[in-house]
Amino acid sequence: MVKDSQAAIRGPESAKTWIIDNELAIKGECLTIGTLTTALFQLCSGKFTQPKEMISGIRAIAICLEELNQTRCTSDALDTVKEQVEEVVKGAKEAIEGLVEETKAVFKEMESGYRKQKGERGKDEVERIIEKAVQSATKPSYAQALANGSDSHTESRDLQIKNDIKVRGQLQ
Repeated sequence: MVKDSQAAIRGPESAKTWIIDNELAIKGECLTIGTLTTALFQLCSGKFTQPKEMISGIRAIAICLEELNQTRCTSDALDTVKEQVEEVVKGAKEAIEGLVEETKAVFKEMESGYRKQKGERGKDEVERIIEKAVQSATKPSYAQALANGSDSHTESRDLQIKNDIKVRGQLQ
């Protein structure tokens, strides 16, 4: 009888089918510990008189209970893994946010340094332009020097000639 039961009910699907076919659970209903407990009570209530049916029923319920236990253990393990993954992701997210903030700070620092450097370079250029303007204002241009030089040269030449005449007159 046990061998017949083992041959007929091999796994969770055939166990569920046997329980539903023998009206120990409603078709489409999720098998829980409560529904399987009720199925055991029905099995013991005298609904099944044949030992073969009793053995098959107990086997089917035991297989379904084992599957529920494995599912629960798997679900618990998945929940534990999920919590651990969430912690790792949270830590990684915080680390990434920290790196992003540090990177932003470095970029702002680089930008202000660049602007400062650009501003200093601009100041240097402005100072050079001012110096050139002052030099050009104090130093006459080539054209101005020629124009002014010919007048001053002529005046100084005339003055030199007059002085030479005076000196010759005194010498004589």
